[in-house]
Amino acid sequence: MTRLWAFDQLSARPNGIGRPPWEDAGVDDYLPRRAATTLGGENETEPLAATMGPLLVWAMRVVDDLAEGILTAWAERQRLTDIARTSTATIYKNKIVLARRYIGGITGASANQIEGLVAAVAQRPGPCPLDVAVSGRIAGRPWRSTIDFNEAPTLMRHLTTGRVHRLQLPHRRPPR
Repeated sequence: MTRLWAFDQLSARPNGIGRPPWEDAGVDDYLPRRAATTLGGENETEPLAATMGPLLVWAMRVVDDLAEGILTAWAERQRLTDIARTSTATIYKNKIVLARRYIGGITGASANQIEGLVAAVAQRPGPCPLDVAVSGRIAGRPWRSTIDFNEAPTLMRHLTTGRVHRLQLPHRRPPR
């Protein structure tokens, strides 16, 4: 709270976060009464064990249980991106335009359905689910129904981070 208050004072647009009362009166009245501690501080909880333990368990679960779907989604995203990158643009009157006939042919949509597509997408962007199987499970159920084209890079970054940390840990399976 002290840091939030201090940073709010430095902000170009302060939110009006009030000064914490312990800044004037001291912090002792706001902490639990000290029992005899083995560590000699006001907090006996091992912060790394309490925080990092669950995070490491989930990093291992992502790597062990969810990696296959994430890798498949990443490969499909890359495949679609490569197709788009190497495809020839549709040009009409010296301008690049939406390939309405192509989209209609691929999707089965009529020309009337495709009209206004660009404007509709700008007003109501929707999901872009990848056509890949999601095999990972949490508590016996699929961890999600689909992986979206736009979230595949974030999931891949999490997976890569989890794999790096997993390589540094003893190899054992997390509890379910």
